[in-house]
Amino acid sequence: PELMQFQDLAADIAEMAKNDLPEISISSGNYRAILSNYVMNMFWITGWMLFSGRSYAGGAGAFKGQFLQQIASEKVNIQDVPALPGIGYEVPFDCEGTEGRSVDLIKDGVFCGLLHNLESARKMGMEPTGNAGRTAGLVVGTDVTITPKNFVMRPGDTSDEEMLARLGDGLYVFDAF
Repeated sequence: PELMQFQDLAADIAEMAKNDLPEISISSGNYRAILSNYVMNMFWITGWMLFSGRSYAGGAGAFKGQFLQQIASEKVNIQDVPALPGIGYEVPFDCEGTEGRSVDLIKDGVFCGLLHNLESARKMGMEPTGNAGRTAGLVVGTDVTITPKNFVMRPGDTSDEEMLARLGDGLYVFDAF
């Protein structure tokens, strides 16, 4: 607990209070957008499944057929890593005994990696990534599945103010429910 830092949470709460705006409706379509830290955190609660090797190998997933293609801005870099200093959650190996390693999922906007257990890696002719897990409760007989370790979206060198200024008539998404 003494290593926990609450300044980011406090900054997110202050940002949400500052942006207390009325809800609006917009037409469907493609929009330039910036997502706040809070929205990104909410997204990754389930969004990590976009990178499941099991889903991809089975023909599912939003990025199906886009492996090694540009799917985001060249400024987007997302990794799954076995440990982050100071957070207290480390995954040195998975439930199948595979050593955890850093996996680039999107690098410079290119979809370049998937999370694998032994089964999905074998199906795709790839190496396992140390992402095998079990369902909650660790009940005997549960299926081995894919689980993330620690998702990291590497920061760029552009300030929040500069990004918002460049956004123009795009959308700034600061809340999600």
